[in-house]
Amino acid sequence: MRVLGGDFDSGRPPAGSTVTTLVHGLGFNESQWMPLRIHLAIQGHHSHVLSVNYLTGALSTDVPEGHGLTQLRDALARQLDPLLQRDCTLNLVGHSLGGVLSADLAQHCGVSVGKTVCISAPFQGSALLQVAIRVLPRCVRGTLGMEDCVHADLLPGSAALAEVNLRVQQALGNGAANIWFITGRMDPIVLEQDAQLCPRTRECFVDRTGAHYNIMASRGLCYKVTELLDMQCHASVSYTHLTLPTKRIV
Repeated sequence: MRVLGGDFDSGRPPAGSTVTTLVHGLGFNESQWMPLRIHLAIQGHHSHVLSVNYLTGALSTDVPEGHGLTQLRDALARQLDPLLQRDCTLNLVGHSLGGVLSADLAQHCGVSVGKTVCISAPFQGSALLQVAIRVLPRCVRGTLGMEDCVHADLLPGSAALAEVNLRVQQALGNGAANIWFITGRMDPIVLEQDAQLCPRTRECFVDRTGAHYNIMASRGLCYKVTELLDMQCHASVSYTHLTLPTKRIV
């Protein structure tokens, strides 16, 4: 983990504190959060911030063999267990696969989560992966790592995604979750969210961000995430005023 602020002597935030936890996407590691971490510091965001690598605990981007959505969620939970043991409340911010894992982790007993922000999270599956499976030979997909368990779980209509969606939808429906969804309007990977899973009052967009991965360098994204983290709200309250700057960092 990389911790900003808080108890530097022990390398962990103080017991009982609120910790903003940044969860990377597939093919990335915690380094992808540098633009947002810098923005949070500039904006004077006072909560403790950490970025975590749920794959190996190092800067690897390799998915362990046999790991699908459930195994990766459990690996993330193990990484965060020291904070949970200290009665910390987590604000989870996840990109792509990290958003799916964060939303799923937030529904599990024993995990105290304040807010969850899902950025370009493919809850309905990956459109690009769907095309790749259709047009690429198996040997090429294997070379690219597309034959592993997590890619199978990210295919549209997979049983693993359906289970995650059901848990998240139920939590939103009974007011037990405070989840927000952010998507780039030009994202070619994320399929359109299901309106039942993702109420329009909880969905916001970042314009002119380019592809799925470029959104992480968007100033508009940084502002949106910061506002959501600072917003005093309850899951049952609808907010529709998320109109913020969308210029990219150049």
